[in-house]
Amino acid sequence: MTEKGFLLNVWDDSNGDTQFRSLMSSHFGEVSGLGPHPFIEGQFATIGEDGLLNVWNATEKACVKTTELSHPARNCAYSPDGKWLAVGFCDGYLGIFHAETLVERSEVHFLTEDIDTLRFSPNGWWLATGSHDNYIDLIDCRGEKFCKVHRFKGHTSYITHLDFSTDSRMLMSNCGASEILYWDVQRKKQLRSKADMHMDPNDPKTWGRMTSVLGFPVMGIWPDFSDGTDVNALHVNTQGDMCVTADDFGEVKLFNFPCVVEDAAFRAYKGHSSFVNNVSFIAGDNHVVSCGSADMSVMQWKFVYDIDAFKGAKNVMKKLVVANAFSKGAILGLNKKKGGGGGLAGMMGKLGKK
Repeated sequence: MTEKGFLLNVWDDSNGDTQFRSLMSSHFGEVSGLGPHPFIEGQFATIGEDGLLNVWNATEKACVKTTELSHPARNCAYSPDGKWLAVGFCDGYLGIFHAETLVERSEVHFLTEDIDTLRFSPNGWWLATGSHDNYIDLIDCRGEKFCKVHRFKGHTSYITHLDFSTDSRMLMSNCGASEILYWDVQRKKQLRSKADMHMDPNDPKTWGRMTSVLGFPVMGIWPDFSDGTDVNALHVNTQGDMCVTADDFGEVKLFNFPCVVEDAAFRAYKGHSSFVNNVSFIAGDNHVVSCGSADMSVMQWKFVYDIDAFKGAKNVMKKLVVANAFSKGAILGLNKKKGGGGGLAGMMGKLGKK
């Protein structure tokens, strides 16, 4: 294993020359950025404080592209057409990369602190960035200009999550102070009442594949006595009936969506040895990917129906199976729960209620 996360097979050929080939690529620093490709099934990108931008294929269970960036990064996101990959850096830089080649197209610097979250609008016209400066910056992507056109101010803490409405006209933001604010993208102003909004912010369909951890559609994901920072990430599947979360307890959880009841039923999956920074369904909804912090791992989970356990139920719950793990260190000794299997191929637990 090299210091930069490559596992190499090294041997001497018949001529006595040393040969090698890469068996595995991984991160060697905390991984926080996770960007599923909008339509290529099984493809996703990860980025971390090691400065590596990796593109993975869930079907092949392999890293298919990698490039080393000039400085550590915090988050990444694909454009809706799959042409561009936006990267938010730890020092306030925003990079736009060609998704096919991972060659940087442009880099702009308009912030002094980390860009914590990125989100393209569904129509591809806008890119919103949320930073540790407590600002949300709106980038105009039309004509591939990628220039800042407006800054939204109003949050009292760092921005954690962003979501555009399905028609790309509204933006919802969460921050570290547990605030939920709404913004009019076209008129460049804050929306302070439901009367000002053309879509219902409490309707789960308004936000499509929601990623925000705060809001009426996801109020049931929070555990008792939470301090408001325990849930780090959320993602809704394409069908819009399930969501996954990543939390500070090293767990990936699966909920029905929308999740609006107190102490909502969920399935919890262990595998990470530290905080889980990010989680996402990837194109095709056959897999879920999660990113760890101190364990520096990227885990791939298979997403399947649990038909036998819930046969005849109106809403069939689903389960996750660990399909693969890309990690600097081996993931061993996963907990074996009643009704589940042990190790990387086991069914991880039964439906539980917190």
